[in-house]
Amino acid sequence: MKKNKFFSAGKMVLAGLLLATIFTYLHALVLMNGIPPYMGGDGKAIDSRVIDGTSLFLQSNADAFLLFSEVETGYDANFDYKRSLELTDSAIDKLNQSREHFAQVLAMTVVAEYDKSAIDRLRRFDYQGFAAVNNLLSPVMDRVQESLSKGDIPGVLRQNLVHIDRIILEMKDARKLMEQGIRPPIESIWRMLQEYSSAILYGNYATLVFYNA
Repeated sequence: MKKNKFFSAGKMVLAGLLLATIFTYLHALVLMNGIPPYMGGDGKAIDSRVIDGTSLFLQSNADAFLLFSEVETGYDANFDYKRSLELTDSAIDKLNQSREHFAQVLAMTVVAEYDKSAIDRLRRFDYQGFAAVNNLLSPVMDRVQESLSKGDIPGVLRQNLVHIDRIILEMKDARKLMEQGIRPPIESIWRMLQEYSSAILYGNYATLVFYNA
């Protein structure tokens, strides 16, 4: 009976995360896209890195969902360690590549010259009003506002890297357990997927601000 309840709870969590992710993507523009109009001369040069970094991040998220499925359905001798390790390694590799792209974008934004009038729009933007009208989550918008209301574009990119680093650490922790022949606790995979969702929401809200300020 406990097993059935566990499966039911796991499926409910997975369904909720999938719905949240789909809802985010329906709003979505490319994560952290929209930065070039705020920059001078070479602003457009970051576009390809942003797009590639986002694509790799979302591909790693897909690997994480498949890993969740393996952990949820694999009990005792039925757990497929080989498949789960392959998914974990694939996700880590894509996350590292994604991180490199976003780190390069951060480096470019740190030294960039910005359009002063565009930065002023970020400072004057009604973040909470925009969140209310568009049914966005106020706590997430608060975090975006912390950086962008100061015109600190590199700040949102640093936070994006923090999210990626957290996920990489959680992936590595899961991998260590599997190398020891231990199936990772499903709660740890839930937390990992929630961190993905947090990163996606944060990046999406920042992008929405870039396009609407």
